Amino acid sequence: MPVARRLRPRSATLKACLAKHEQQAQDGDLQAVWKRFRASPCGQSWFAKLETSYGRRCMYCDHAPGRTIDHCKAKSKDSASMFRWSNWRVSCDGCNRLKNSRSLPDPVRGDPRDFILFDVSTGSPGVNPAIPSSNKGRKRRAEVAVRILDHQTDAQASAGESPPVSEPMSHRERVLAG
Repeated sequence: MPVARRLRPRSATLKACLAKHEQQAQDGDLQAVWKRFRASPCGQSWFAKLETSYGRRCMYCDHAPGRTIDHCKAKSKDSASMFRWSNWRVSCDGCNRLKNSRSLPDPVRGDPRDFILFDVSTGSPGVNPAIPSSNKGRKRRAEVAVRILDHQTDAQASAGESPPVSEPMSHRERVLAG
């Protein structure tokens, strides 16, 4: 199921510090400004608000703790939305790195099951066969998501890891319940 969209926090302090970083982004190196923002108390506060709103697990794979902010629209493709709450998703480092600047199914704007289905017996992800072959963009996003999810599962298995057991409900279940 899609994750319910959460409203941007209304804190004047957070808005002011975000505006400062947005202004710096217009004047300088986007990557450097983003890194400074994420390392700053302001960026850490925004990430904490994002976690509070959407949960602490990756919104893409739901297997790992979300430790970073992913941009649905990549910074390199749409720098104007780099500091927009509506463009931010909690992501694990693996999904964020593997996604890079590619487009994935957005768990806030749509139902991931429209793109990906999991085999009940193996748990392996696959492209939803209901996607029409004529819809190449949707099919491509689903294929990228499946490759990322497969890689995440393979990496956990080879490291002898399993998904964290400290949280009995999945991210989507917590968000829907909360």
